[in-house]
Amino acid sequence: MAVVPQEAIDQFEALMEEEVDESLKRTFQNIHQGYPCETLMRFLKAREGNVTKAHKMLVDCLNWRVQNDIDDMLAKPIVPVELYRAIRDSQLIGLSGYTNEGLPVFAVGVGLSTFDRASLMTIISSIDDLNYPEKTLTYYIVNAPYVFSACWKVVKPLLQERTRRKINVLSGCGQDDLLKQVLVRNPVEPVKQGSVHVTLPEDADEGDIAKILESELEKFEDLQRCPESLKDLKINDDKC
Repeated sequence: MAVVPQEAIDQFEALMEEEVDESLKRTFQNIHQGYPCETLMRFLKAREGNVTKAHKMLVDCLNWRVQNDIDDMLAKPIVPVELYRAIRDSQLIGLSGYTNEGLPVFAVGVGLSTFDRASLMTIISSIDDLNYPEKTLTYYIVNAPYVFSACWKVVKPLLQERTRRKINVLSGCGQDDLLKQVLVRNPVEPVKQGSVHVTLPEDADEGDIAKILESELEKFEDLQRCPESLKDLKINDDKC
């Protein structure tokens, strides 16, 4: 469903205002980030414009976020540190570039060491169908072993049609198929707009990590003040 009628959006907004408690409304603010209508449209598209089903889907999503403390997840320290490092080193994910349409392309390194076949299908279905609808255009699965392909034939009929169309299992590395379907621009550097990218040594303890973060934040604050200080900067040809 490409176009969502304004009437459906208005009905959805009324339901959210009348039938959702304040705690879920606060969680909804964290989801829409200032774009409530666009967010409602995503859930409506995911349920083929059915306002009642879209409302239930969004409320279920909000409850899931509250029950799993999703909004505060990044504020919590990962303890022990070894767990953080194990996750960091095993979960390979990165921004590979952009398509010609300007859409970001993410490469995620998963395999039997991190997920089994059924778990991967469950994750894709959960992300796309339940909690983050219309966030991903297409999934390409490459280097899939024969076991995965066999499993895919069993799981495929169980997924919704809109999700099924997004998942493409390619043979081998899929390079030829990907170049035909998605033209990826050159890899990009990590985006640092409004954020700080910090590299920590492998053997850093908590004290060293705190000092490194403090130093990097001071540098960031200096950069933020730099444009203001340049306004009064004067350059002349006087020599010492």
